[in-house]
Amino acid sequence: MLLDLIAVFGGCVFLYIGGNTLLDSAVRIGRSLHWSDAITGLVVVSLGTSAPELFVSTGSALQGFGDIAAGNVVGSNTVNIALVLGLGALLYPLPIDAILRTTQFPLMLLATVLASYLLADGHFTRGEAILLFAVVAAGLAYTFYRLPQSAIEVTMAEQGNSSVGKNALHLAMGVAGLIIGAELLIVGGVGLSRNFGISEAVIALTVTALGTSLPEIAATVMAISRKQGQLAVGNVLGSNVLNIGLVLGVAGTIAPFSTQGLDSFSLGSMLAFALFATMLAFKPGHYPRWSGAILLIAYLVYLTYLFQ
Repeated sequence: MLLDLIAVFGGCVFLYIGGNTLLDSAVRIGRSLHWSDAITGLVVVSLGTSAPELFVSTGSALQGFGDIAAGNVVGSNTVNIALVLGLGALLYPLPIDAILRTTQFPLMLLATVLASYLLADGHFTRGEAILLFAVVAAGLAYTFYRLPQSAIEVTMAEQGNSSVGKNALHLAMGVAGLIIGAELLIVGGVGLSRNFGISEAVIALTVTALGTSLPEIAATVMAISRKQGQLAVGNVLGSNVLNIGLVLGVAGTIAPFSTQGLDSFSLGSMLAFALFATMLAFKPGHYPRWSGAILLIAYLVYLTYLFQ
């Protein structure tokens, strides 16, 4: 059991370092290639923080751990709203940009509803994975069409004049860290589930989900410390959308898997948190501190139910 705990902790560390390295280097590459901040931020910030989920879920699907593959996405999306967004709102009331309200929130809710429906029958097929990917891709394309270039500001780090080659090396190092971290987290998570008699789905919904959400937590805390609330909201939204469309889409296309370990409570909770976040986006149109407190309390209730 000790080795499993060490593996989980080591996996989280590698995922955190690898995710941040990938994120920073990818943003620098975008600047070096003279991409606009809107394109770099919308693609890279969300993609970078979703990379751990991509590696963990794809690796789990390939190794036959379908409950971990699906539970990781469901748990991560729940963590992103309940814990990451809740913590952010509690620390600093979060504003919501109008373009996110009219494009990303409806897309996140649509993707969440569709994913919940497709995962509920206990099987996730290749056709369902392709459908999710296509829906999210179409939604993001529409967002790009509507998005002004000034809508997203990348605040992760100043980019300097470093070369594309150097940043590409850092990018590869970040990917390597994610691969190592994902494998450690899978091995440790499976080991813990067997030692404690807890299902792989519950481990994925909690321990693995928290581990793969570390980049989102780090990005949100960084954004809040710089009073960049819209970046924090955009990161959570983009990450949740990509977790469903890209992570589930890629994992299910490569290796269709069983989701029988996921119960209706877990899927319903993910959907309820997404609905609550979307409702607040339209009225009052921002996330006040009281909404952060509600989200954090609801997450504690969610965890209590999973482990009872």
